[in-house]
Amino acid sequence: MLSIQEENFSSTGAKFFRNSIRWSRIAFIFSVIVLLGGFLFLEHIAYKVDRADFNELGTKVQTIAHLTNAEDVANLTGTQNDLSSDSYTRIKKFLYDMHDINSNTRFVYLMRINNTKDKLVFLADSENPQSPDYSPPGQVYQDTSELELTNYINAIAFTEGPYTDSWGDWVSGYAPIWYQGKLVGVLGMDITASKGQEQDNTFQISIALMSVFSSLCFVFIGLYIQRTAKYLKH
Repeated sequence: MLSIQEENFSSTGAKFFRNSIRWSRIAFIFSVIVLLGGFLFLEHIAYKVDRADFNELGTKVQTIAHLTNAEDVANLTGTQNDLSSDSYTRIKKFLYDMHDINSNTRFVYLMRINNTKDKLVFLADSENPQSPDYSPPGQVYQDTSELELTNYINAIAFTEGPYTDSWGDWVSGYAPIWYQGKLVGVLGMDITASKGQEQDNTFQISIALMSVFSSLCFVFIGLYIQRTAKYLKH
């Protein structure tokens, strides 16, 4: 027969074992919750970051459009004749400066719709004329999209991307420029899509790793509790 002390120990051990099983299950449940919650949070944050990037680009391009000398833009003809005009010289310097100030930007440029209203043409850009990416006045933007045409005609400021054109992969912002009540052009700003994506990926990977690490911690706690309980039972 078991002594009273042995019976008490056996009863206490059984109770501890039952509690341990319960707590180990709770730990496993928390591991699943943390993992799922982490990835749901990651998806939410990724969306927020993308929207914040778009909003920042939209605000920036509209600010630059307001700073642009609208009269000089109105004076541009979108032809090679602009190369010798004072308006083009001032606009060109302004675009150079805006590109330098916004170091994460690849291109800053001005465009206007053509006479047939089916393409946008470049008026000026921030590239050195010696650059292979330089767009001279009047160069047709062959990759003009329906969205870009529609928003130009309706004078809508907007952002788009990531998208691909002849120059690469981009996220772009556009803002209309008015002079004396007339739409005289649109200012565009391109950011390399891969740059923003690399930053977002780094941030998302960090959150994912934290979620996985936290989940594994709960798994190990649950396993430890189970192992300890089985050891004490025996």
